[in-house]
This record gives sequence, C-alpha cells and structure tokens, in this order.
Amino acid sequence: MNASPLILLSKIGRIDLLQTEGVAVLIPATVLDEVSRRGHDDPAVRAIRGAGWEIAAPADPVPESVSRWRLDAGEEAVLSLALRSPGCEVIIDDRAARMCAEAHGLALIGTLGIVILARRIGRISEARPLILELRRAGLRVSDDVIAAALRRAGESG
Repeated sequence: MNASPLILLSKIGRIDLLQTEGVAVLIPATVLDEVSRRGHDDPAVRAIRGAGWEIAAPADPVPESVSRWRLDAGEEAVLSLALRSPGCEVIIDDRAARMCAEAHGLALIGTLGIVILARRIGRISEARPLILELRRAGLRVSDDVIAAALRRAGESG
C-alpha cells in the first residue's frame, strides 16, 4: 500500500476500510517513513502503528523495469514489493504508478476502489459521501471519474 490511500482515508476517519479480516496489509518501510514525516500525532501514522500491519523491508534493488518509470520512492517500493509477492494487490493512486503496475500485470486498486468495494460488500451504505469527503481531503479526481466510481458502486453518477 502506498502513502496517499493511507493519508486520505485517515483524514476522513475511515482507515477501517483497509482492515478486513483475513487480508494481510503490507506497508513498505519507505512508505512508513514518508507518512511518518507528517509527525507521530498524524492520524495516518497512528493508524498504521495501531493496525498491526506488517512493515516490509525495502526492496533491494528496485527492478529497472520499475525505476525507468521515475516514480517516487514510496511508489517504487510498493511496486517492487508487489513484484516479489505473487498474488498481492497494489493499493496506489498515482496515475504513473498505476500505469507501471498495469504494465507489470499487477492487480491494483486505488482509494476510490476501496470505497466502491466497501459499498459492494456492505461495509458502508453509500459511497457518495465518502468519495466527496475524500475529494475535500485532497483526492484529485475529475467529476467524470467520480461519476464512474459512483456507477460502479451502484449509485447514480
């Protein structure tokens, strides 16, 4: 999992959407370092430390097929870890990082996808309020992307 989904979901108080029984969440140490720069009292930092998620050691080295995308260190760490962990799903929002994941055949989901999934499995009754909160919290998505996400969640766009 990359930093932005953690930060955004913690800003709206819904980090719980990432906590599903039977699903292991791995946070690369590089991502933890990035989030920790926000301070120990930051909601995302507290959530990571309180969730019991596994912190993965840095990948050594980042594969050239990932580094050529010129992503940030956290994104590179997430993708490198995923390439070493068959069957995992990448949680990442950045467009270039998502394109890199797709080029490598990695399964991926973003912050909006987490909300859509939560709606589909009944963990939330409506996606729209959370999506709009995420947007106010800093998720940069177009109206068209929001409309498509709402349709996927079974709500009108």
